[in-house]
Amino acid sequence: MDSISSNKYREINFKFNDDGLVVLKTHYNRMGKPHSTYELKRNRYGKVSQQIFNYIDSLEQKASFFSSEIIDYTYDTRRKLIKIKERDYKGNIIPDEKAKYTQLRYDSKDRIVKVVNHRNYNDESSISITEYKYSNDSLSSTFQTIRDGTLSASGEKKYNNNWKEVSSKLYNENLKSDAFQYYYEYDSEGRLIKFQSISGSGSFDECPEDNSFVDIYLYNDNGFLSSIEHEFAGNSCKMTFEYK
Repeated sequence: MDSISSNKYREINFKFNDDGLVVLKTHYNRMGKPHSTYELKRNRYGKVSQQIFNYIDSLEQKASFFSSEIIDYTYDTRRKLIKIKERDYKGNIIPDEKAKYTQLRYDSKDRIVKVVNHRNYNDESSISITEYKYSNDSLSSTFQTIRDGTLSASGEKKYNNNWKEVSSKLYNENLKSDAFQYYYEYDSEGRLIKFQSISGSGSFDECPEDNSFVDIYLYNDNGFLSSIEHEFAGNSCKMTFEYK
């Protein structure tokens, strides 16, 4: 128990279907006690159609004093994700104007061109709309976010020849200051090997990293992810993966 409490922060076990896709994630807390589950229901194409979150008791059964949190995922005829919508606390589907949801739109090259985030607090709605414009010549895009009718953020992204993101910069229009900078590195097989986040004066975060950290991704001989090393402000932690 001393070893668990000092060296293990949290453990997650995954259950897969016959196609090798995750259908259940079980989370355990620092002392190895059951905490919560994420059940992932999938459609006939293997895409996640619904996520059900539950807190669980010591026997890994659903805790009776908490209701399930259900999120539905919708796809278009090209199997592209176009909507993510939460249900109410009773598991009922509610009208969009009272729901928390995200809508996505794509161009003919399957690149995201518009993201609409709708939130509802005490029957008051808030909408943020982010639109992207792409430059094929420079492998880049610019974007702006309008929140409740006011420009709140802007930025740019750069991509490699496979249109994988290599860098991103976000500017906080409200504070007139830089918010974030993100950098991505990939290996020869296109796998992510390094992610770096740098926060500016226009960013906010309650975590000790303050949005400035580096993640290093390592893979085993079979090509599976073996660990993620998280480094920030002279500190580090490591997430490892075991396979059966």
